[in-house]
Amino acid sequence: MLVYLKLLLISVIQGVTEWIPISSSAQIVFSSIILGFKPEQLFCLIVLGHLGTLFSSIVFFRGQIAALLHFRKIGAASYTSKLFNFLFTATIFSGLTGVPLYLLLKLYFQSVDVGFVSFLAGVLLVFNGLLKRRNRLGFERRVGDLEFRDALYTGVIQGFSVLPGISRSGITIFTLLMLGFGGKESLTLSYLMSIPAVLGLTIVDMLLGNYSLFSFDAALLVILTSFIAGLACIKFFLDVSGRVDFSFFCVLVGVLMALSSLPFIF
Repeated sequence: MLVYLKLLLISVIQGVTEWIPISSSAQIVFSSIILGFKPEQLFCLIVLGHLGTLFSSIVFFRGQIAALLHFRKIGAASYTSKLFNFLFTATIFSGLTGVPLYLLLKLYFQSVDVGFVSFLAGVLLVFNGLLKRRNRLGFERRVGDLEFRDALYTGVIQGFSVLPGISRSGITIFTLLMLGFGGKESLTLSYLMSIPAVLGLTIVDMLLGNYSLFSFDAALLVILTSFIAGLACIKFFLDVSGRVDFSFFCVLVGVLMALSSLPFIF
């Protein structure tokens, strides 16, 4: 029974941290070590947790996904095509950057110190938010303003999130905010980008992984709990991002990124 409670706690942590500028994988590793799980079980926990949050994003954005797959109109005439082109292009560049980097890291390196990169990105985002607040810049880009360069920059940056300590959601939200998108648009695009990226990385993990599996009921508990927690958190964070001031949102995301990177620096 105690093991199931530990798994429940780790699953909730995954469901929450997957959608904020904190490395969810790092939090699972830290929590698992504290809770006494074996090193060979950590990899399995990360895969199962990401499966749960992957399903939560698919369910939450099922309307947009259905429209993209069937090329139906949702909103403005250019919305669907621009969103599809952005996600497709960003996924291609993420794969070109992330897959070779991930394989290289997994096969030849045990760890890479990249905490300073996330810390610097967080500081820059805080500065950007303060600057916007001072200048009172009211214009925010929307999904209809997406261009090829947005997919290029965001896709390449997302590829680097395979490095330990870099939050995928954090680094992509950072990039989209720096490109001028509003808080809710940045989160929505980042969350949609996570679906093909996490799916692809999970498949690679399953093909290359050599780890001890939990029992079926334990694995199901991790997936379902992270799914429920992730679904609730997606809605909560999107609602909050749509209500708070854009400059304040930049500062908040920047502070979270900077603080979450400190354990990888010291």
